[in-house]
Amino acid sequence: MPLYIKIEVTGSLGSSYTYESFDLIQFFDEKNTLISISNANLVSHNYINRASTTDTAKWFVPSDGNVPYDTPSNKGILIIKMPDTTRFIGKVAAKSYSNTGGASQIEVFHSYDNGINYSSDGVIIFTTISQTKELLVRIGVTNKILLSSGDKYYSTNKQYGETAPFMTSNTTPSGTVTSSDNSATAYLSFDGSHGSASGAGWYKTFTSGDWLCYQYPSPIVIDAYLLAPINYSNLSVQAPKTWKIQGSNNGSTWIDLDVQTNIVYSAVDQGVGKLFDFSNNTPYLYYRILITANNGSTSLSIGELRYYKKYNKLISADSMDESFFISNGIDMLNDFNQNIKSIKEIIHTSLISGSGKIFEHTIDLSKRHTNKITLG
Repeated sequence: MPLYIKIEVTGSLGSSYTYESFDLIQFFDEKNTLISISNANLVSHNYINRASTTDTAKWFVPSDGNVPYDTPSNKGILIIKMPDTTRFIGKVAAKSYSNTGGASQIEVFHSYDNGINYSSDGVIIFTTISQTKELLVRIGVTNKILLSSGDKYYSTNKQYGETAPFMTSNTTPSGTVTSSDNSATAYLSFDGSHGSASGAGWYKTFTSGDWLCYQYPSPIVIDAYLLAPINYSNLSVQAPKTWKIQGSNNGSTWIDLDVQTNIVYSAVDQGVGKLFDFSNNTPYLYYRILITANNGSTSLSIGELRYYKKYNKLISADSMDESFFISNGIDMLNDFNQNIKSIKEIIHTSLISGSGKIFEHTIDLSKRHTNKITLG
């Protein structure tokens, strides 16, 4: 079933002119992963000026701001057909126009009937130029799974455990930070501040092959990390775009653990960053990021780099209602095949499940002391 999104753009910021313009629109799934869209997904729009495909493409990626403007009715309208793989949209992010006269409001709608009838999902209101704002939405459906055993319902919740302290120098309070340029302030990318000002992170002239390394006091398993641009102006253009996360036990022989290519950072990610998971069961003493491309600047910077060890929290409840099902249901049975570090118990009094259907299947999960799976 195709999912269509309609964007209505109205109002004006700081000018008598009404351009109905905005700089960026982006969509994120339930895991806060950016959904890639382009001109190929743009079904129609009513913009008159700067309306070539080169210009309309700028709506969907961070750009120079020379976006389309002016419409016949003082209301900009975009119709977007989301990729067929889109099951759920959890967030819409938009950036206001970089000059006065840009739109002050963006309303988001969705449709499942080929764009015939639309339902409103909310409004983004801008108060100044070049402002990035987010709208949390629930568009689409996700499959959810709960396990039941006896009179209890069980789920798991993925947690990310910190593995290193917030650094106050390259060697304190513990571990050692090094970099390809021997920077004395490389530790600023591990200080927990997410780079709240210009220069508040590792910064250098970019050269392909630059690296930033953290040495633990003893070998440790890492299987996730967060990478954030410096949270200042538009320094996301300095953030890494293509890189490897590598592990080593001697500082000279490196094993590739995760490879990322063409990761676009924008103002939405400044001070927040992106979270990456990968598979690894081997303890390493050294972990480093090896960077071969950034997001377009002649400089390279990282606001924050945090390494994590994933674990699961077991969630149990004495009953199941729709809210618990949506909030705590897992996507895959493999989510139960993880180390459980903590337990959270929820007490419910309601068994109402309003929308959707519940299917029960008896399966053999005796090794987990579980005898039934509830699918919905």
